[in-house]
Amino acid sequence: MPVKRTFPEAPALLLKECNPLKTIDKPEVKLSELMDTVSKNYSKYHECAAVTDAWQEWYKDQQKIFKEVK
Repeated sequence: MPVKRTFPEAPALLLKECNPLKTIDKPEVKLSELMDTVSKNYSKYHECAAVTDAWQEWYKDQQKIFKEVK
């Protein structure tokens, strides 16, 4: 009798999107404050994107290997 194999689903926690970036919610802002916000958002985004992209690539590769094995 054949055994039905299923690839495990990823936990929702690992598939979550990155946190929203900081916004400036006032009509006038100092250039220094603007640059600080941009700098922090840039770092925050790229850090989250690197982790998320690497994990999702690994997961998809593992899923592909799983499906190729008979």
